[in-house]
Amino acid sequence: MCESETKQQLKSLIDRFAGRYHERGELGVVRDFLSLGLVVDPDDHEFIASLGSMEFQLGDFRKSAKLMKEAVSLAPEDAGYHTMLAAACKKAGYADDFEKALKKAIELDPKRRDAANLLAGLFLENGVYLKAAQLYKSLLDEEPDDVAAMLPLAKCFFELNEFESARMVLGRILEIDPDNTQAIDGLEVLNRRNGSGVSRGHEVSEPEGRGAKSAESVVQRLIDTGEKARAEGNTLGAAESFRKAASLEPESPEILVMLGSLEYELGRTEDAITAFSKASEYSPENAELHVYLALAGLDAQRADIFEFGIQRVLEIDPNNEYALRLIGETNLQMRRFEDAANIFSRVLNNNPGDQNAGMSLGRCCYEMGDIYGAKSAYRSVLSTYPENEEALSALEQIEAGR
Repeated sequence: MCESETKQQLKSLIDRFAGRYHERGELGVVRDFLSLGLVVDPDDHEFIASLGSMEFQLGDFRKSAKLMKEAVSLAPEDAGYHTMLAAACKKAGYADDFEKALKKAIELDPKRRDAANLLAGLFLENGVYLKAAQLYKSLLDEEPDDVAAMLPLAKCFFELNEFESARMVLGRILEIDPDNTQAIDGLEVLNRRNGSGVSRGHEVSEPEGRGAKSAESVVQRLIDTGEKARAEGNTLGAAESFRKAASLEPESPEILVMLGSLEYELGRTEDAITAFSKASEYSPENAELHVYLALAGLDAQRADIFEFGIQRVLEIDPNNEYALRLIGETNLQMRRFEDAANIFSRVLNNNPGDQNAGMSLGRCCYEMGDIYGAKSAYRSVLSTYPENEEALSALEQIEAGR
């Protein structure tokens, strides 16, 4: 087999494993696999962009911006890369790079909604209401029922003193979402300007049939809107939709889990913990929910939440791989090498080909002075992943007596 074919197979294998762990929500492990992919092919812009996206989700926005700049340099015509670069630069505080990347994304793909939405938000934040309004209206031309675009458009109209236009937009929002508190509050402000009040029932003419719309259909519309926003990279808009859905169906574990995941992606760890905690109350036998709760607790440095979540997972499923891995990594970070080694051994008993568990076990054995155990762990990794440079290096150092 030629070198290029070997490289392609390795990349395919790494991509498959990264995808598997991404489905499980183990973003740190995904990041490790993507980093390994760059060892195999440092110029693969898809791996670079995926790693940049993963760093963004893990909250390292500066590293994400750096990686996305590399991806853009390798694939300058990819509007998605420029959009992701813009999002990372905004989070990292790189204002000039943020605006430049956004404009380039829209230049490459004028109909790209996530980029247009970010640019409209930038104009709105800086008081450039006319340009913001134009962008939000263009978004609504494509998707007339996008409440996430209507709300800021109404604000733009209000700031431009176009009060009747603002009223029309808010009225349209209430046709789609009769319980939208932001729209109701906006109408109250507009009516007070005219010297009249508005009750919580809001004095706007209701189209026929609105009262017949069930709460269930409204919730489903919010879920659909949220899922679409997330697919387009609009995490903030998606979270807003799922937050409204959760307010209408507060006992739905599925909605609460999605809301918690979005809050976590946005860095709102405490809000994520609240959502996951509620979800676990309504579905106490679902081990996966408690894994999410434990992860959020770990990220927030809430030992009580982390320990509760892990304990509950292991009560439901004593061999749960996610929980065991979390305990193992936590013990490893705290230099409890014997405890960590026992946990990683359990993981490997269930999944002998787990590269990360094998590497971690090797480190634990080495730190405990168990040279034979460390060699065995690293050789086991290399038997499955012969190109693992970290395992090769560790084994060479051990055999050299270092």
